[in-house]
Amino acid sequence: MIVNLIKLITRVLFRILYFAKVEGLEKIPKNGKLIITANHLSNADPPFIGAFAGKKRPVKFLAKKELFKTKLSSFIMEGLGCVPIDRGKGDLTALRTITKILKDDKCVILFPEGTRSKTGRVGEPKSGVGFITYQTKAPVLCARIFKTDKFPWMFGAKLKFGKMIEFDENNFKGKDKYQQFSLLIMKEINSIKQ
Repeated sequence: MIVNLIKLITRVLFRILYFAKVEGLEKIPKNGKLIITANHLSNADPPFIGAFAGKKRPVKFLAKKELFKTKLSSFIMEGLGCVPIDRGKGDLTALRTITKILKDDKCVILFPEGTRSKTGRVGEPKSGVGFITYQTKAPVLCARIFKTDKFPWMFGAKLKFGKMIEFDENNFKGKDKYQQFSLLIMKEINSIKQ
């Protein structure tokens, strides 16, 4: 109940303060396992995509473990569906948690770049989204975020959902198959035009 209220308030604030626009929400299926991937421009991106995608169905995120330092911040982050990850190393516990969430037919939001872009452009992905997709066979819905790189001055921010990529074993060939799939996802994200 409180989480839905927070999401509602977040949506209203984005619409009023930033004149935010969202396109393609209807592409989010209401059930079944799903990975939503998006580029990452600023700290505003997780609440932006989470609040609007969360209108369609509950969503989970990976969030840097530093955001869980206190009991209060841990309570808030967990209430919003965040799973802590240690970005300094391969965090197997976080990967197992996300894999279990997806195998339970739920939805997770992943930022393939792993961190915010310093340039405002779509960056180089990590192999994690490829690994998680391969392990869970989940479809991937690509989305692109625009104009949040100037946070907090991000007037005209936009979130646009693009193509759904169904799991296909043919997308996972060769020694670096996870990285190649992540590159495919980032190419698809980058192809979404404003």
